[in-house]
Amino acid sequence: MYELKKIDVVSFAKVKAVILGAIMFIVGVVYVVLALIAFFIRSSFGTTLYEGTGIGYSVGTGLLILIFGTILGIVCGFILGAILAAIYNLMAGKIGGIRVNLNQVSFKETNNLRKNNNKKNNRS
Repeated sequence: MYELKKIDVVSFAKVKAVILGAIMFIVGVVYVVLALIAFFIRSSFGTTLYEGTGIGYSVGTGLLILIFGTILGIVCGFILGAILAAIYNLMAGKIGGIRVNLNQVSFKETNNLRKNNNKKNNRS
């Protein structure tokens, strides 16, 4: 059994930034797609919800979320990741870190796993 005593603050913050940025990017893409669908449904009935809220309004809002949401997600993810890693490091020093049970895999087992994965990939 091993114990995770310390997390590198910068590396954890970078990973958290990439994850949150990717999530916000996906949310932005979904918003743009849903805005386009909603616009085409509304326009098929010959109306929009409010005057002046055409495709530019819907897609423009989606693109703002896509661009600025992704940037904000990266920045906030980095800051929050650094804070979380620092808090973990402080708490792990006082109450102990997370215990992890790891198994050691031999070189032969690793090669067998790679060969099996390559065979599966070649079939598809």
